[in-house]
Amino acid sequence: MDRIDAQYMREQQKEMREERQADIAKAGPLLTVKQEAQLENFLTSQCWLTPADARDVVDTIKSLSGEDDTSPKQILKDALEGHVKPAFLKNDANFVEPLGLLTGAIEAREERIKANKTAEAAPAVAKSAPAVKPPGQH
Repeated sequence: MDRIDAQYMREQQKEMREERQADIAKAGPLLTVKQEAQLENFLTSQCWLTPADARDVVDTIKSLSGEDDTSPKQILKDALEGHVKPAFLKNDANFVEPLGLLTGAIEAREERIKANKTAEAAPAVAKSAPAVKPPGQH
């Protein structure tokens, strides 16, 4: 691949990331206050993190979840890396509760993003469609 193609691909990826971030911003926060509290409670009680570290991990989870096609399990493991022992990260049974919470939150946000895109596209379609007169009117 030559330099021009590589530069073009980098520009396209940058534009896609910017569009994704704009879509995420329009969709609202990933977690509700209640969900954040549940996640922080899990982190403090099951992972033995301090409340400050738990908030840091929640912030990391929120930032990592903005990437497209990232699995919730990988997001949790990446956010917890360095905060818990590697043996804890290898045991998938440790992630049942937060994984369900995070999966539901990501799916809900993706639905909001789709709804926003549909709402944005609907007015453009309605404006471009020709006016159809009811039968019998000229």
